[in-house]
Amino acid sequence: DPEDGEKVTETAGKLRKAMKKEPEKYSKVLFPSHLMIGQRKGFYVVESTAEQMMNTVLFYGGSMRFKYVPIVKASEMAEAAQQTRD
Repeated sequence: DPEDGEKVTETAGKLRKAMKKEPEKYSKVLFPSHLMIGQRKGFYVVESTAEQMMNTVLFYGGSMRFKYVPIVKASEMAEAAQQTRD
């Protein structure tokens, strides 16, 4: 529904302003929002605590679904794996 898209876009603008005002309250954007062509899906990369994730999701008031996927540097994962073997 185009109205839903407009609402999400409007809310995203409000969130950007809120993030500038209180950056510690929300997820820190490392890689800006990108959309997947032909789908109503997008993604962005953030650095975040659980509380910041919650605040970001709640800001949208249910108008958008979120899925957080943790990512780590490959070198850090290799180091952690090595430590578990030692």
